[in-house]
Amino acid sequence: KGAMYTAQVHQLLDEATALNPGNGRALYLKGMYLYNTPAFFGGGPSFALPFLEHAGEAFLADDHQTLMIRWGAEDTVKLLAKAQAEIGGK
Repeated sequence: KGAMYTAQVHQLLDEATALNPGNGRALYLKGMYLYNTPAFFGGGPSFALPFLEHAGEAFLADDHQTLMIRWGAEDTVKLLAKAQAEIGGK
C-alpha cells in the first residue's frame, strides 16, 4: 500500500503547487515530502531545497498582505536550514 499512497501524495502535491504556485504551505509540504523521501526514490535535501526556498519566498511575499493562515512558515525556515546544512556538509 505504501507505493500506492506515495504515488497519490506525489500527484496531489504536484496538483496543489500547480494550482497555486505561490502557496507557501503547498511548497513547504512538497519540500518536506521530498526531504524525507530516500535518495534512491528521488528524494533528499537536494531535491527538496528548491521547493523549500520557494516556500520561504512565498511566505515572505505574503507577510501581512492577506489574512491567510500562517502555518508552515516557521517549519519552512527550520527545514530549509537543515537541508542547506546537509547539502553544505557533504
